[in-house]
This record gives sequence, C-alpha cells and structure tokens, in this order.
Amino acid sequence: LTTGAVDLHDPLWSADGEWILYRRGLNDFWVTARDGKQQRRVIEGPQVYTPQWSPLGHWVAYERHNAGQMGDIWITDIESGEAWNVTPDPAHDQAPRWSPDGRRLLFESDRDGSWDLFVLTLAEKPERKEKEKKGKQSSGSTETAEPGVPGADEAAAILEECRAFLRRGRFEPEKSASTAGDDHDAVFSPKGDELLFRSNAMGSWDLWRGPVDGGKPKRLTPAGGDVADLRWPRSERIFYRSGGRIRSAQPDLGDRKEVELEARLNVDQRARNRAVFAEAWRALRESFYDPNLHGADWDAVRTRFSSRLDGVWDRTDLHRLISEMLGELHASHLGIWGGEPPNQVHLGYLGATLESVDRDRHRVWRISHIVANGPLDPIRLEADEIRPAVGDFVVTWDGRRPPRGALLDTLLVDQVGHKIELGIARGKPKKKPDGRLRVKPVGRSRAAELRYDEWVATRRARVDSLSAGRIGYIHLQAMNSKNLRRFRQALMGEVYDREALIIDVRNNGGGNIHEELLRELDRRPYALAHPRGGRRSVQPANWRRRPAALLINERSGSDAEIFPEAFRTLGLGPLVGVPTAGAVIGTGGTRLLDGSWLRLPTVGWYTLDGQDLENAGVAPDIYVERSPADEAAHRDPQLDRAIELMLARIAPVESTAGSTGSTKRRDD
Repeated sequence: LTTGAVDLHDPLWSADGEWILYRRGLNDFWVTARDGKQQRRVIEGPQVYTPQWSPLGHWVAYERHNAGQMGDIWITDIESGEAWNVTPDPAHDQAPRWSPDGRRLLFESDRDGSWDLFVLTLAEKPERKEKEKKGKQSSGSTETAEPGVPGADEAAAILEECRAFLRRGRFEPEKSASTAGDDHDAVFSPKGDELLFRSNAMGSWDLWRGPVDGGKPKRLTPAGGDVADLRWPRSERIFYRSGGRIRSAQPDLGDRKEVELEARLNVDQRARNRAVFAEAWRALRESFYDPNLHGADWDAVRTRFSSRLDGVWDRTDLHRLISEMLGELHASHLGIWGGEPPNQVHLGYLGATLESVDRDRHRVWRISHIVANGPLDPIRLEADEIRPAVGDFVVTWDGRRPPRGALLDTLLVDQVGHKIELGIARGKPKKKPDGRLRVKPVGRSRAAELRYDEWVATRRARVDSLSAGRIGYIHLQAMNSKNLRRFRQALMGEVYDREALIIDVRNNGGGNIHEELLRELDRRPYALAHPRGGRRSVQPANWRRRPAALLINERSGSDAEIFPEAFRTLGLGPLVGVPTAGAVIGTGGTRLLDGSWLRLPTVGWYTLDGQDLENAGVAPDIYVERSPADEAAHRDPQLDRAIELMLARIAPVESTAGSTGSTKRRDD
C-alpha cells in the first residue's frame, strides 16, 4: 500500500473500513484509502499521540503535546481539515476514547491532582419513544439493532450536531466515574452508559466499573488482581488480562472464565534475530535525540554488527550484540532487556554486615554492623531472644554449624519471609551459642530501603550537630513524585525554621521533577496572613530564599544533573562535590518483536548557551572528592564542606544579656 524511505507505524482502520490512518516517521499522521490511493497528510506533528477514529465518520481524536510536554485533546475532520482543541486547560490531558455512538469523548486528565476520567458530550442523546425502547423500528429505517451503534440516518444527524457543537467552541468536560487513585485505560460499555477501567486506588491495579455520568464506581476484582488490556465488546461479556492470562466474565464479574488460548508455531530463530536486530537499528535511527547519532555512521554500524548475527542463537547473545551496537553511540539511557521469564530466585537479607571467619572445620560470621529497623535490630526481637551486638558471632544456623567455606548468600536463597534460627556467641566465636533468635530475612528492595534510611539519618544528624540545628538537610533519592512529596513536606516541616539548606542529589539516578523543585525553592512573598490570636505569616508559607548549597557526585545522573545546572543558573547557591555523570537524555522505549524492551533516548537537554549536557555533565563550583578511604571510614568531606559554607553565610548567633548563656537567632 505504501512505499518510501521513512518508516510507517501504528495503522488504524476507519470505522467503515475504507481508510487507514498511520504515523509517518516520528511526527505526522497520514491516511490512505484501502487500495493505497489518495495518500495525504491529515495531522501535522510534532508530538501527536494516541489517535482514535470516530465510529461515525472521518473524524480523528488525538492528544497533542506542547513544548512544555503538556497534552491537550484535539479533534480533526480529515475531509475538511478543520481541527479543534477541546481541552484548552493547563492540565495534562491524554488517551481519548469515543463512545460507541460517537456522541461523547472520554479522556484522562490530571487536572484534579490524580489521573481521573473526564467525558465531553458533543451531542446530547434524545429520549427514545416507548416503541424504540422496546426495540421496534419504523419501516425503511436504517437503524441497526446492535445496542449503542446508530444507523446511517441517525449517524448523519449526530455528526451535524457534533460539528455545530465544535464550532461553537464552548468545551466543558465533566468528571466521569473516578476513584481516589489513578484511573486509566477506560473503555465504554456497548450502550455507552458505563465504563470499565483500571485504578490503583486500593494499592494494586484492579478492575473497576462505573457510570459515565459520574457516580460511585465499584471495584470488581480483588486487591492484587493487576489487570490490564480491558475490552468490552458488543456482547454481554468483558475481557481483560490478569496474571499473564486472558480472562472473560459477565460485566458484574460473574461467571468468570479463563480464555483458553493455544498457539503453536514454528520459529526460525535466526530470522527472528535478524528482524529484532533490524527493529532496534531502525528505532534508534528514527528516535535518537541527536539526528547525527553522535557522529556514528549508522549504516556502516549496521553492516558491521549484522555480519555477526549468524553466530547468535539465544536471546542473551542477541542482547549482547545489540548492546555492543548501542555502544557506538557513546550515549547514556540506552539498553535492551526482557523477553524472558523473570528470575524466580530471591535472596534474603539480614539487615547486617557479617564478616566470615573459618574456625576448624566450620564457618562463623562476625557481626560488624546492624542496620536500624532491620531483622537483626534488637528492638524488633522477641523479649526472650538474645540481643545481638556488634562484635558478636553467628555460630549456628537453624541449629547446625555451617561447614568451612559455607557461603552466606547460599544459605539465604529463597529465605525471604521465612524464619531462620541463629545461634549468637558473645564476643568470641564459641562452639556453643550464648543464645538464639529467630529472624525473617527481607527482600532486596526492603534491605536497600533500610540502608538508605540509615544513610540519610546519619547525615541529617551530622548537619544538626555541626550547625546546632541551624541548617536543614534534605536528600533526594530519585527525581520522582515520592521524593517531591517528601521535599515539600520537609520544607514545610522539619527544615521550615532552619536558616540555611543543604540539598543532596548524590547517588540520584534521575527522573523528572526538576521544574517542581525549582518552583519550591525560587519563590517570592505576595501577602501576609494573620489569624486572630495567631501569628502573622508570609504567603506562600515556604517563600524564604535562604542560603543553600547543593551536593552532587559522579552518581548524580539525568534529572539529578538538570536540577543542579538550573540551581546554579538561577543563583540559588553553590554546587559542592565532583562532576556529575554526564548522562542527560530524556528517554522512552519500544517493545520489539521477541518481547525485548529497547530503551530509546529521545530528548536532549542543553544549557542556555547551547551546550549539550550529555557526556558533559555538571561541574561543581567547589570541588571536593570523597575517596574510597573516606567511604570506608564513614567520612563525608563533601557534606562537611557544605556545612562550613552555609555556616559562613548565615548570621552569627547573638548572645543575650545575663548569666544563663542563652542565645537568640536573628530572623530574616
């Protein structure tokens, strides 16, 4: 049907089956008649996504993003070329869906603080006569008996009403069935009066059902259902995917069944490898943020690496070959993974540092550190159990003495959540333990959380100690909504009265909250609020522009580099530490033929004078290294230097008269 050098994607049939809408390259959408004729561009990019044909005619709804990455829902008449922005508001709107009768348009929006469902009514549905409700049709009518789908005469009338509505230009969408959580992927019922959607309101992605016109929705699946891929076809059954299976049920989730699906096929492994390799190569050619591909001769790269495909058999080899090809771009935010079953082996963690010691024919472990709130923390143990301490030894494991050379990791395989009895010897690695305790090892993610919490608490305590409580410390673990919420809470809570701030983005791999962080830090007062009997306060409450320093290191990446660069540009304070990673690209990804996921760096980030931050990073204003020796000794010279800088910036403590030695702090 089509030819040309540009890749074409995402074909969609029109409702009448006469036209195909498709994406041409990265930007524009075109249509072609079903015979390949009358090809033309109907929606001009860039940044156009998720198009949906109207069920009634040649209208397409889609989301268009502006330069600030905010989305609006648009409708284009591909015959006349007319286009309307039907959600001209400051929120992000996405994922349009037409009702079966073409009268309404559903979309997702974060305008109320979470992802909710909204519906825009383009044509009101008239009340049917009694005989129509009973399914009787007049002679000569083209109306179909399928519920929710209008006949030709009614469809033409609806289109005229919709067109008149769009030309009036008054768009007032209403909130549809929504929960307190994030709601996504809604589908209309065949009659168009109800919605089926996913929500995480109860902590997992469950299946919900509710009326289009608002009202209280109902959760259909039990917590932990993890549903996806919802369908409500013109029938009395719904379909969805859960637990890796396709499931079918009545709309109220009665008569639930698992859809039996078996597909046997012969796979030419080498042919598939060649196809996946070509997919990855093309995706990077089209989507890499730098059209010059960092100077790589991409055609020559394909020739060189594809010559090795005959030596590839399994997915691991293919991923390794593609990864080597990705290396030719000399860029971050690249990778390929997945497509195989997840690793089912889970290693347990005791929340402590144990140093192995061989004794005779047995192995014991010396406890050199216990992580707060971890499985070995004495406060978490039963009253009759021995309380381990640094310097004690683990000498028995479930009542046995492990053999010489036993590996701790081996003993902890698949032990997450299972009780293990440890024999503890005080001070010396004796054969007989002085007492026993029973612990449940935690998983890897929980162990990482415990160590992180301890790391932050240690640094916060040091800042408090060296500054006598005058400097606040905030660490951002990642640039995500969770850390943004913590940051805002800290500004209004624990550091509100502090005279200076140390913000730490060391070991932060990135995300996308730099703009929100900067808005919190770079604010100006605009009013005073004074409740009767209370204290007068400046608004906004966290307006204070205090002295601040920002800590960076070689493991500050992506958005944790954009933020420091902007922090300095806005004059918010000095950067302390060592240069950042130089890994600054906005990224997405695509699923390949064999199920692999290819990461695609698509958005470049530059300084105001045009310097690409990728492979450059952000240099500190004050260079301070933290050596391996510092880490081993738990020293943090970068933090200490930031404390020193902030103490020099804030006003000295003024002594009050009298013999009490009390002090007072000067307010800004």
